[in-house]
Amino acid sequence: MISAYKNDIARYHTGIRPKEYYRLKAARDEATAARGELAQERTALSKAKQRFNDKRKRVGIALDVGAFGDRINALLKEQNVLQKSYDEVRIEISQLQARRTASREEVEIAARVLSELEADIKFSKKLSDAEIVCPVCSTVHENDFANRFGLHNDADACRIILLEARAKVDKLNAEIVLRLKSVPSMQVSIDRIQSILEETRGQIKLGDMLRDESERILDHTFEREERSIDGDIGALNEKIAAAKKEMGSFDKKENREKIVKFYADKLRMFCKKLRVDNVPSNMWDNIRPTIRETGNKAPRLILAYNYAILHTIDKFSTSCFCPIVIDTPLQQDPDPENSKRMINFALNERPSGSQLVLATGSLHGVKLDGREVNPETKEQLLQADQYESVRSFMLPFINAVLSE
Repeated sequence: MISAYKNDIARYHTGIRPKEYYRLKAARDEATAARGELAQERTALSKAKQRFNDKRKRVGIALDVGAFGDRINALLKEQNVLQKSYDEVRIEISQLQARRTASREEVEIAARVLSELEADIKFSKKLSDAEIVCPVCSTVHENDFANRFGLHNDADACRIILLEARAKVDKLNAEIVLRLKSVPSMQVSIDRIQSILEETRGQIKLGDMLRDESERILDHTFEREERSIDGDIGALNEKIAAAKKEMGSFDKKENREKIVKFYADKLRMFCKKLRVDNVPSNMWDNIRPTIRETGNKAPRLILAYNYAILHTIDKFSTSCFCPIVIDTPLQQDPDPENSKRMINFALNERPSGSQLVLATGSLHGVKLDGREVNPETKEQLLQADQYESVRSFMLPFINAVLSE
């Protein structure tokens, strides 16, 4: 999702690009995305405007309300009558359809209940026992004539309800069809409106003039929307340019060179302490180099590199400095002298005031000025009986982080 994220992480934590830079970068990226959306909207608007212009026929005469005043009033009157009739029919049909839906649900429910009752009657006839035990609640029911007769009565009542519901649906269908037949009667009003639009004053039809006027209104709407979008894009361009300019103030060459030099000096010193020679040249001027070293020298080079980075973070970073966790530096089976040297280095060369959690099978005689934890159970560091007390202690801190 994020290209070259490792480089960004390294630059952020070492202070080459502080958090202010990335806040500005986020604002710039957000503005860029918004600008892209507006640009697409602007393109779509331009295409719609062009398509409209290609199909229009211009009359070229502005609407003269005085010349067509009486006909415009007549047009509005007919339009109001037509709209009123349409609204009345629409409301009536909507109400009828709602009632029909409710009646159809009655039909479905009655049909389902009748089917269940007939199944119960058929089942009771097959039973020779005088009693029926409910498999769910264990209630005992008498399978006598009275109960079977009651089932027949319920089924008959359900048939009556079903027939009545179906008749109601048929009646509502007929009423809806009748209401729909009234729609063509509106054609009278439509024809009168059309005749008014066809009337002329001189060489100009009222319909053509109204159409031309509506197209001019649409032209103004297009222009207004274009100006609005162009203004928003301009504001975003200014925001993007300002963010880029300010980002440059937090990404200066001299600051980057100073941090890289500090890192390289620390790396040189730590390699010397760990007896690492012939360090690859790509590691001196790159805070995130590719380490291809092999053999038992590799763990010492990696340890020296990580501590150089940690010291750089401690001095220049604007981020929080977290505890250092090392899962045994003794890799690739180092000799006893190098093992002791690496343990001693890990304990004593960490940044001042930092916390270190070091996992190792042996301290190789190095004295530890700190707390030593020896797990009591093989392959298990954490203790189950300590979970609740640790959770209660940590929960306020976790909640505080989540509420930020």
